[in-house]
Amino acid sequence: LYASYGPSGDNSLMVYFVEGDEGSIAQLNGGAGSQGNWVTGTYYPILPTISPNTTQVCTDYSIGYFPTVYLICPDRTVTEVGSKTAAIIHTAAVACPVLTTNVLDAKIFKINQPGNLVYCGEINPKVFMQNYGTTAISSATIKMQLDGVDVITYNWTGNIERLDAVEVSLPTYSNPTLSQGNHTLTFVIENPNGGTDLNLADNSKTITVFNMLNVSSLPIVESFVNSTFPSPDWGVDPGSDGMGWARSTAHSGCAKIAFYEISSKQIDYLVLPPVNLSSVTSMNLTFKVAYAQYSSSYADKLEVQTSTNCGATWVSRYTKSGSTLSTSTATTSAFTPTAETQWRQETVDLTSLAGQAKVMVRFKATSAYGNNLYVDDINLDVSNGLNANDLLSSVNLFPNPSNANTSLEFFTKKSSMVNLVVTNTIGEVVYETLVKANQGFNSAI
Repeated sequence: LYASYGPSGDNSLMVYFVEGDEGSIAQLNGGAGSQGNWVTGTYYPILPTISPNTTQVCTDYSIGYFPTVYLICPDRTVTEVGSKTAAIIHTAAVACPVLTTNVLDAKIFKINQPGNLVYCGEINPKVFMQNYGTTAISSATIKMQLDGVDVITYNWTGNIERLDAVEVSLPTYSNPTLSQGNHTLTFVIENPNGGTDLNLADNSKTITVFNMLNVSSLPIVESFVNSTFPSPDWGVDPGSDGMGWARSTAHSGCAKIAFYEISSKQIDYLVLPPVNLSSVTSMNLTFKVAYAQYSSSYADKLEVQTSTNCGATWVSRYTKSGSTLSTSTATTSAFTPTAETQWRQETVDLTSLAGQAKVMVRFKATSAYGNNLYVDDINLDVSNGLNANDLLSSVNLFPNPSNANTSLEFFTKKSSMVNLVVTNTIGEVVYETLVKANQGFNSAI
């Protein structure tokens, strides 16, 4: 790439190598702890991440594998292109937007907040505004439109030199009656420096957000058997990686986060419907997890977080990563659980939230570019301490004994999650599943 398109080639590209492993100069030159000499025969600039430099560039660019290749256009848009040939990368580079010669040209470069989800009709918008013109911008009007209607008008002042960008925090928008479901948000820049913007094509960006408002009753049960994902009233926020949680057919249906394909440090959320716990005295969240590390060097992380203020702040209630999270042996192939022994049930005590009128619970997945993780049989319910005899009556298993299909009928005194375990004559577990039982008659096969 450097030889063909750098200074000694057609001089159409600038190529830099970032030393992402935070190694020493001696290691770069092939010293102890190195996989080879990275300096000899390398003609493009190498940017080390040791003092006086910092490792911030590794975080900013999510450097998690070799080589992590990014294309940076003159307008400062950044795209991860992966391990492609020099010709393919060059073709992408020459397709970068041509820099404008307009005097005044303000651009919505990126919408930082919100993501895909908003909670209870409250939005805390943040946008990156870029100066795409040739003259410094010192003032502009930024508007936020909700479903085509102006709801925020913000007069910004500051200083942005050519091609620089600044993050602008707009005032909070709050509408507790905003309906549950999808809404469009459009951000518009007007009147840069009090004048006329000469390129209106880049003055606005529109996103679709899902407002989570409706409060559900307990229990919240999800086994992902239905092909619709996410389920009604659930939310998924894929973050900047654009992938996010998705349904997998493994385990007869479950939720999957593809750490195997998601760059390091990317964060994705799976959000349960809000629940009312005002009349609850104790509560547990249970779920099953399956995860294998890529190797001991890759520690993907799963958290359970809760919020009692409509998502303004979140508290971590469960955190596991790496070997602590793992339920199966490490593998460099993409992990898919194929046996029940590769799953582990987790219980998170949420009793401290009892009495709250609106509680939100979410799974937070943080990638280390390791291996895939799966979650299934999510159950959010009161922990009432009832034993099986208090809850169940008239249990009937037939035919019994059996070496084929067997039917189970039972009555429950209240709606609840029931863990069904079937054993053989010597006490070995031959079948186990978690089902949602309604009050009264239930059956399972």
